[in-house]
Amino acid sequence: MKLQLATADGRVVAVLNTETATVYKKVNASTHMLRVPQAWTYDKSIIQKVYDWMETHKAAGTVKPDIEFIIYAEDENKTYRLTWRRFQEVAYLMKWRQDARYEQWAIPLKHWSIDGERYQLELF
Repeated sequence: MKLQLATADGRVVAVLNTETATVYKKVNASTHMLRVPQAWTYDKSIIQKVYDWMETHKAAGTVKPDIEFIIYAEDENKTYRLTWRRFQEVAYLMKWRQDARYEQWAIPLKHWSIDGERYQLELF
C-alpha cells in the first residue's frame, strides 16, 4: 500500500510504500537541494507521519526493521538513499528558510549513498 505524505501546508511531496518500507521523493536537485550546507530536507510533518506509521505497526510486527529514504533527483539522474537508523544519527531540525514557522529535518549530503557511485570513508 502507498501512503501519500503531505507537508504541513498540504502539498504531497513523498510516498511511503508500506510493503517495501521506503519513503520515495522525486525532485529536481537544482531547486530542492539545500545548498548551504548541501543537504536534503524533509518537512517535520513528513517525518512525524513516518514515525507514527512505524510505531503503529511495530507492535503488530508488520513493519520492517529499517525504513529507507529514497530521493530521485530527476535533473541529475541520481538516486540517493538513507536508512532510518542513519537518519536518526545525522539529521538535525532547522527552521525552513522561506518561512520560519515551518521546521524541516536536514540530512547533509555526505551521509547519503548514491546508486552507482563509490564512496571513500569519512575521515571526520
